[in-house]
Amino acid sequence: MIAIRGWCFYNWSIKYISIKTYHMKETPKPKRPRIGVTEKGKLVETDPQAFVKNKCSDKAKKTFDHKATVRISGWIDQHLHIRQQQGDEYGKRDGIDPVTVEGLVKESLKYLLLYSALVKGFKFINHPQVPETNKRIILRKDNEGFWLYVVIEVHFLAVQEFEITIITAMQEADFRVGAGQYVVEIQEGTSTLYKFDNEKFSEICSF
Repeated sequence: MIAIRGWCFYNWSIKYISIKTYHMKETPKPKRPRIGVTEKGKLVETDPQAFVKNKCSDKAKKTFDHKATVRISGWIDQHLHIRQQQGDEYGKRDGIDPVTVEGLVKESLKYLLLYSALVKGFKFINHPQVPETNKRIILRKDNEGFWLYVVIEVHFLAVQEFEITIITAMQEADFRVGAGQYVVEIQEGTSTLYKFDNEKFSEICSF
């Protein structure tokens, strides 16, 4: 049986048949999607093998992700512990309970690391081989209409291991800050770094 353009022939004695040949166009292969390309407002699926622009190069390929672990041990000075549990000569202090104070310290860590990388001269980690030691940082945050101040001192112990001691904490408007000291103010989802010089605060950086 021979099938030609919809007709079937069973005559096996056919010696000549005119057959037309049709050429189909090849469908072009779709281009591989690239990172950062959008199509009608929708993000195109990324190609992990693509060389694309990053912060350093116009053509680079991501090869790995790595999460570094840092161990930070938190300590509290006995002076603050007594103030939290029993109060001082001014009585029991409000707003300096362990949960609130430690929460502010933990929240500030990412900003301290950021400012130490961005701001020239700002260092918050004390190291025995660095001449300027016992450097303390002041943290502050609005706590129900009152400023909560927390003073911390951070020391290097080993690679990826640090020690934070909470020296004191007070919730009051008239907290005394020493000349040249840095203050990290924590807001909702952001922060500001100040330096106290010449009896006034100067904003250094905000992030």
